Amino acid sequence: MSVLKKYKEKGLLQLKKKDDLVLTCYTKKAFYSREWDDVLTAARGHVYDEDMNVVSCPFDKIFNIGEVPETSLSLIKDRIANEPYTLWEKLNGHLCILFQHKGTFINTTKGSWDHEFIEKDRGILDKHAIPGLIQNPDLVRYTFLFEIISEYDQHMLYEEHVKRFGKNEAVLLGAIDNSTGLSVSPKELVAIGKKLSVPLPFIYPSMMATYLESLFEGKGIEGYVIQFHNDDYRVKVKTDWYVQNHFKRSMVSSNRIKKIFYECYDSESAFESIPEEYHLNYRNILSDYHSFAKEKHEDCERAFSIIGEGCGYVDRPIIDTIERSFEGHEKAVMWYIRSNRDPERIYKKWFLETYDFDNIKIDRGE
Repeated sequence: MSVLKKYKEKGLLQLKKKDDLVLTCYTKKAFYSREWDDVLTAARGHVYDEDMNVVSCPFDKIFNIGEVPETSLSLIKDRIANEPYTLWEKLNGHLCILFQHKGTFINTTKGSWDHEFIEKDRGILDKHAIPGLIQNPDLVRYTFLFEIISEYDQHMLYEEHVKRFGKNEAVLLGAIDNSTGLSVSPKELVAIGKKLSVPLPFIYPSMMATYLESLFEGKGIEGYVIQFHNDDYRVKVKTDWYVQNHFKRSMVSSNRIKKIFYECYDSESAFESIPEEYHLNYRNILSDYHSFAKEKHEDCERAFSIIGEGCGYVDRPIIDTIERSFEGHEKAVMWYIRSNRDPERIYKKWFLETYDFDNIKIDRGE
């Protein structure tokens, strides 16, 4: 526990107590500072008792392709070529973790004992999963992970999922032995799903992953999860279709991303305001902005050489020169020249007027 407290003091880890238990989850600071290590990746809803015995052992943090060195495109390709793995469908609901402690079934999210969905999720689990566990007491040594498809938390692909699974259903993602920290095999998980009367995500032919880049091209699906069996490591592969459309839906259509960029830029509050799945995309936007600002600063310096820095009055011939030189962006240049105080503000406005947020860059590394 002393080790975990040190991470908490650094602002990288949440420790949430309830009775004799403590739930651990990395913070947004851990995510945007990218200070990942074995402690933080294993703090995604993991629960311990007062003696640090494992009570709930969900999946470790699952990274996207290219998000960390361990999931670089080249390394994952190499692992696919040389290791046994299973290619799972990635569903688009929310995570629910279920375990038993002292004879009581407890469900959590990855970071909360009392999230607004806890009670509603319990109602779904009470339909099949929990009665199934009561009938199969040998299974209570596992931590169970479910994707909740619910009308009270509708995501992209909700209607498609409802057609397959029905409204308000729990889909079994995994079962982890609390004593070993290892998942059951896909074959065993299918058998457990039958005992609990709950569905599972689709398992695709493994050969599909041998053409890894082709997985990015899928339509009408969020993506895939590759589970490597040698070390039980998982990596997410999200489709371009999903990333682009979900980003538009959650960040662009409401101008949310533009507001965050203009008001917060690259501060901690910017990354705290952006869902963790889009931190890498936002870093790419910042990188594009830095290149843009450098180019426009050089352009504005040329304007200054024409007009003269600090000039309080700009006549029509000068404006004509600016218009010819900057192809319609003379308004931003004139703001810069007249204010001559906060060029960063002008560059941001200019960038927001011209950047194609509808087609964000998807960087998956080499």
